[in-house]
Amino acid sequence: RWTRDVRVVLSDWGTMRDESHALSARSARARLPGVGPATSALAATVVAAFALAVLPIAAGAIVSPRGFVISPSRNVGSLENRFESVACPTATMCFEVGWRTTAPGTRTLVESEHLGTWSVWPSPNGVGRFDSLNAISCPTRTMCMAVGLRTVGSVERTLSELWRVRAWIVVKTPNAIAGDNSLYGVTCLSATSCWAVGRSALRQSSQALIEHWNGTRWTVVPSPNASGDNYLQGVSCPMATMCFAVGFHYPNGVQPSTLVERWTGTKWVVMSSPNSGTTGTALYGISCVSAVLCQAAGHRQNGGTEWTTIETWRGARWDVSATPNLGMRSVFSGISCDQSAECLAVGATNSGMLGRALIERWKGVGWTVVSTPNRVASTNELYAVAKSSPTTWIAVGESNINGGRTLALIGR
Repeated sequence: RWTRDVRVVLSDWGTMRDESHALSARSARARLPGVGPATSALAATVVAAFALAVLPIAAGAIVSPRGFVISPSRNVGSLENRFESVACPTATMCFEVGWRTTAPGTRTLVESEHLGTWSVWPSPNGVGRFDSLNAISCPTRTMCMAVGLRTVGSVERTLSELWRVRAWIVVKTPNAIAGDNSLYGVTCLSATSCWAVGRSALRQSSQALIEHWNGTRWTVVPSPNASGDNYLQGVSCPMATMCFAVGFHYPNGVQPSTLVERWTGTKWVVMSSPNSGTTGTALYGISCVSAVLCQAAGHRQNGGTEWTTIETWRGARWDVSATPNLGMRSVFSGISCDQSAECLAVGATNSGMLGRALIERWKGVGWTVVSTPNRVASTNELYAVAKSSPTTWIAVGESNINGGRTLALIGR
């Protein structure tokens, strides 16, 4: 049974589906093979903790001139802290959400970055042991919506928190079934229209979960399912009558295939989507610029090689777009596009002993690798990215150093 380990390494798909994962182990994204806490701890004895290393660029890749630097984000306590998502209500302030580990479980984590100054915001938690925020969207300067999961006993329940300038408060969310219900993606067109996606599971069977916010309350919206278990990971809406949700499903019970659903204005329908991996493909994030341009990011496997994948919508069908890859294992976990159609996809690549942060850029022609700083002696992973101003991007994730520290990269 899957709990919070929804983004799973492709080479482990066949075995991880049948395992019961502890909620305290990892959040929605899984680590690249061979780059977990043990290797990070070993390397940490060799190199100073917060020195910087620049990820090498693969031969033939074009390095973007945009420069990213590590920003000094905050951490709560001495245990693991992780950013899962980021959104910017203004050009000078961004919110980062995720979770932090406590002795009995996990608690929600909310931070803000304002002109280089980082602050931790109080964020509510339930009475259970495990709470996490997995995604955030800010449609206006005075409103942000974050979604995730909480536990009641041993059962996962949906979680939504709302920010209206002064504080974060819990907003009641429905659950589709009596079993596990979790939200992993959210997008808001306005303060009165948000979509959230995830999954609901009962007796080892997982189904797509979609909910809508009308400015007053959340409601479950009927969602179709492809064959096998279904998991929705991200959602984006170029207009009120058109939204796309992406994820993956298991048609043969072992290898995942891409899952794309579309909101027609009256109902959700499953769309045809390509699978570029010979032994598995999954989509984890999506960003739409218009009704004729959306980009979805994820991961594909060809035998023992794991590579990034991008699928592009141009108004008629989904097509695979070529992306450069570093080494034998690379994955995209998040993607964001601005209105000028500049897109950044973020994730991680296994470059030698440790995972390195990965950023790639698209500006109408092709995807190129962006030179990315990393904390050495640590696995570095990026999970989400957002643009705060015409000249500034912020990417967030985690460095697995000292048990796990938040990671934020700002590029101008």
